[in-house]
Order: sequence, then structure tokens, then C-alpha cells
Amino acid sequence: MLKFGIILAKREVKMQKYFKLLSSFLLFAVCALFFTENLNAKSKTIQENILYKDPNCECCNKWADYMDKNGFPLTIKKVNHHQMISIKEKYHIPFEFQSCHTAIINNYVFEGHIPVEDIKKFLKKPPRDSLGLAVPGMPIGSPGMEQSTFIEPYNVYLIKKNGDTAVWNQH
Repeated sequence: MLKFGIILAKREVKMQKYFKLLSSFLLFAVCALFFTENLNAKSKTIQENILYKDPNCECCNKWADYMDKNGFPLTIKKVNHHQMISIKEKYHIPFEFQSCHTAIINNYVFEGHIPVEDIKKFLKKPPRDSLGLAVPGMPIGSPGMEQSTFIEPYNVYLIKKNGDTAVWNQH
């Protein structure tokens, strides 16, 4: 009987070690899972803002500087004409709303010389199913296209994912 009790006691010690090891492993696994999920969540919220532009376009540089001064630093990607066409196709920018540069900010498309106030208003509460905003062409007096005091009237357009457009603002 004593021998049987010693065997049971040894078995109990082994089981305690086993459960201690198992609980340590489970604690480690839970911590690792939490850490990677937290890291993934942070990486999803950190977004790079990109400006695609022709390497020789000075007005695009002025617009990038304007955006940077207003809290939107942009990573500039210099692309040739054929690459720019592909980028505009990739982001579904209608031909009649295209301009000299394309910015991607918070996963939305901002085409052309859009004033920062319009971008901030858009990003504060993006309309449902929206692709982004666009200022077609290169209107004189728009950000990056300043020339003395002359301002050419222009519209900022909302572009929806289905291709519908509407005037967002007038300048």
C-alpha cells in the first residue's frame, strides 16, 4: 500500500509539472497572439500617402509642398507618362476628370490640384461608396497653379466607385 502511495505521489508531481508547463505554453501563445493582432491592427492604421507625378512637373511639386505644409506629407513616386496612364486606370479615374498627378491618401484617390480644405472635409466624413475627389485639368489659381492674383473658377468633383460624379465644391 505504501509503495502504491509513493507511485501515486510521483505521478501527481509529474502531472503538476506537466500542467505547469502546459499553462506556461498557453500563456505564451495567448500573449503572442495578442501581440501579433495588436501589431496587425497598428499596421493597418498606418498608411502611406502617395503622390504619383511626372518627374518634370513643377506644379505637382508645388502641390506636394502645399499638402505637406497643411499636414499631409506625401511620398512622391515619379512615373513616366505610360505608368501614369496605368495608375489612373488602376484607380478608376474617369478620363474627363484626370489631371497631371494622382494622390492616394487614406486609401482614397485625390486627382489634381485639390484644395486641402476639400480633402479635409472629405476625409472627415467620406461619402458612402466614394472613390475620392478630382479637379480636372490644371486650373490657374488652384493650389500649385498660383499665378499672381488671377484665379480661374473651377469645380472639385466627388467621384463614386460606380463612376457617378457630382460637384463637391466650387472655387
